[in-house]
Amino acid sequence: MTYKYIEIKKEGNIYKIWNTIYEEYVGEIRRERMGQWIHWQLFQYSGYGFTNGCLKEITKFITSLYKK
Repeated sequence: MTYKYIEIKKEGNIYKIWNTIYEEYVGEIRRERMGQWIHWQLFQYSGYGFTNGCLKEITKFITSLYKK
């Protein structure tokens, strides 16, 4: 998938989020237990926020992981 604001890079079982504006990793997506179930979750690195555009792209990517 191609995104405007981010790049998602797979490292093992973790997907790292590269912000093309900051030119830094700003978070990661990984599977973690949430209560009874294991879900794909977004983990934000300290000090970084996400704009609406970034969140839409991240949401689109996480949704695609459930389709695999």
